[in-house]
Amino acid sequence: NTETHEWWNLEGWRHVVWYLETSFVELFHLSCTCKALFDFVWQETRTLDFSVPGKTKVNFNSLVPCLNRVTRLKSQIAVVLPENLIMYLSSVSSFTNWDSLHALTVLGEFLTYSLLREILKRSTNLKELSMRSSRKISVLDCIEEFNVPLTSLDFRGCHKLQTINFEHKYLQNLEEIHISPNYGKKPELLDFLALMPRLNHLNLEGVKIQSPIFLDVLPGLCPNLQTLNLKKASLALPDPEKRGKINPLYSLVNLVIQGTDTSGQIEKIFSLAPNVVRLNIISQDKVTPEVLIKISQLSRLEELEMKSVLEATDMVMCSIIENCPKLRIINCEHLEKLTDETLFACAKFGRLQKEVLNFKNCKNITDEGVKALSSLPNIASLLVGTDVEPNSISGASIIPLLRATTNSLIYLNIDNSRITGEIWKVLGETGVTKLSMKWCNQVDESEVVEARKKYSEKNILW
Repeated sequence: NTETHEWWNLEGWRHVVWYLETSFVELFHLSCTCKALFDFVWQETRTLDFSVPGKTKVNFNSLVPCLNRVTRLKSQIAVVLPENLIMYLSSVSSFTNWDSLHALTVLGEFLTYSLLREILKRSTNLKELSMRSSRKISVLDCIEEFNVPLTSLDFRGCHKLQTINFEHKYLQNLEEIHISPNYGKKPELLDFLALMPRLNHLNLEGVKIQSPIFLDVLPGLCPNLQTLNLKKASLALPDPEKRGKINPLYSLVNLVIQGTDTSGQIEKIFSLAPNVVRLNIISQDKVTPEVLIKISQLSRLEELEMKSVLEATDMVMCSIIENCPKLRIINCEHLEKLTDETLFACAKFGRLQKEVLNFKNCKNITDEGVKALSSLPNIASLLVGTDVEPNSISGASIIPLLRATTNSLIYLNIDNSRITGEIWKVLGETGVTKLSMKWCNQVDESEVVEARKKYSEKNILW
C-alpha cells in the first residue's frame, strides 16, 4: 500500500535490490523499518527523487550506505530542512566522496553557495547539473572553482550570474546548456557560446537576445548544434548590413519557435535549419502564409507541431504535406482557417507514414475530411474533437474510420462530436486503447458505464 506503507515490514532485512523508480518517501519508510539495512542497490533504475513533503522529519543515518550507490539524485530543498540532505551527508565521516554520481537536479530556491560547494567537492564525476531556481548563488563561479567537467548545465531561474573567467576551460566540454532568462547583458551571449565548441543543445527559453547578428554567427560558434529552443525568447532587430544569405546550420534537427518575438526574422530562422526533423511553431500571429509556406522546403521534416498560428491556411498545410515526404506526426491545434482540404491532402499523399494526426479544435473540419482519412492504414492517433463548441463530426465518418484502421489506431479523440451509441458495435473489434468522447451528448451515460465494464482494457473518457 503506497499510501500507508503497510508492506514495509522488513526489520531484519540487510540487502535490498531495487528495480523501480523510487521517491524519498518510499526510501525513507524503507530505511526506518529496515533497521539492519546496509546494502541497497539500484539494479536497473538509477534515479532517486528526493521530493520531501511538507513537514517530514528525516533521520538520514540509515540512508548513507544506500546513497553511496546512487548515480542520479533529484533533490528538493525544502524550507523545513534548513541543513538538507546534502549538508548532513557532508558531515558524515564515512561519506567522503560520491564518485558514482553523474547527474544532479536541485529544484528549490534555498540552495546556498556552501551547500553547492559540498556537492561539487564530492562529485568528481558529475556530468549533468540542473539548478533551475537557485537564486542565491552564482552557479558558474562554483563550477569554475572545482573545475567540474560538466557536459550538461541547466541554470534557468538562477538570478545571480557574475563575471565569467574566459581563460578558464571548465565550459569546453559542455554539450547541452539551458540559459537563465535573467542572463543579462554581460558577458555578451555570443562570447559566452564561443566557450562551448562541443555544444549540441542550446535552450534560450525566455532570453532576450540583444545581438543583431545572433543568427548570422550562430553556425560558426556552434557548428554541431542539433537542438535550438527559442521559446518565448526575443531576437534583436537584424543588422541592416547583414541582409545577405545566411549560412545554414546543417546539424540542426530540432527547432522550437513558441511565442518567440522574432523581429520579422522567422524566414531567416527557417533558412538556418534546412535539415530540421522536428519543428515546433506555436503562437505566431504575425507570420504570413507566404512565410509559413517556406516550411515545405524542409524536406527532412518528420514532426510538425503548429498551434495557434493565425495564418496557417489550407494552402500552407497542403504544400507542407505534399513536399515533406518523411512527415509522420502532424500536431496542429487551434488552426481556425484549416478545413477538410488539409485532410484530403493527407489522404491523397498516402505514401506518407502518418503516425499521429492532431487537428483538435480545428472547428471547420467535417465528416467528409475524416472519412477521407480511412485510406491511411497507419494512423496510430487521431484527434479531431473540440473543447468548447460542438462539431459536426458523426458516426458517418468515425465508424468507417475505425473499421479501416483496426490494426493501427490506438488513440481516438472525438470530443464534442455527434457520435451515438453505434460506436460500441465496432469498438471491440479495434485496437483502440484510449477513446476520448467528452461532451458527446447523444451518448447515454448508462451506455458508457456498460461499455467500460465490457471493454475494461480500454480507457474511455466521457
